Amino acid sequence: MMIFTHKSVLIIQFQKLIQFQKITHHSSLLMLTQVNSSHHRSLQLFSSQIIIDNTSLITVDVDSSQLFSSQIIIDDTLLTVVIIIDDTLLTVVDISSSQLLLLQITVDNTLFITVNIDSSQLFSSQIIIDDTLLTVVDISSSQLLLLQITVDNTLFITVNIDSSQLFSSQIIIDDTLLTVVDISSSQLLLLQITVDNTLFITVNIDSSQLFSSQIIIDDTLLTVVDISNISLITDIVIFSQISKD
Repeated sequence: MMIFTHKSVLIIQFQKLIQFQKITHHSSLLMLTQVNSSHHRSLQLFSSQIIIDNTSLITVDVDSSQLFSSQIIIDDTLLTVVIIIDDTLLTVVDISSSQLLLLQITVDNTLFITVNIDSSQLFSSQIIIDDTLLTVVDISSSQLLLLQITVDNTLFITVNIDSSQLFSSQIIIDDTLLTVVDISSSQLLLLQITVDNTLFITVNIDSSQLFSSQIIIDDTLLTVVDISNISLITDIVIFSQISKD
């Protein structure tokens, strides 16, 4: 089965730093994402489409003045995710059939992080803040990764990936834990995003490959996607987006 997602347009003008909290469920560490924005009510959903097999899985148009373009194709095809907010390219994710991954995040026109993963399982990470290279990590097929980044003597992010496929990410700013993500072999993932105390999106991926998505704006359920028995999900790309006041 092929999964294809494209042309999602989204506007979110962040006024506060994205805040993350952690919760637990069924002995698995889950992630609760809190997005604070005073302009979320400008979000207007124009269209939503859900189609399967070589066609658009979901299309969301919010505001053409801001571009959120997402294309996802699995099974020997390109996966691309582009996020542009306030005319600034924040994220580009590119995964080809050779398992090549390019991730770039810019903050205030500064390259924030670049991640490359090729078919040889090479992991390269560069983090640049204020024109200063903070860290470079290069790990090959050993499959063991531990990445710690400190900013102003504060632990900013820790990533741990071992052979058991454990993914752990911690982001701490000003002594505050912003996010924790833990994906164990059970493949259980819960992602919730709220805007001004309103649930914006919830994604669940469990061992049965169940994908559930809910988008709620102004207490209105806009779309729900529920796809079971998907066996071709080979990569899960999770990225956190940080905006400054």
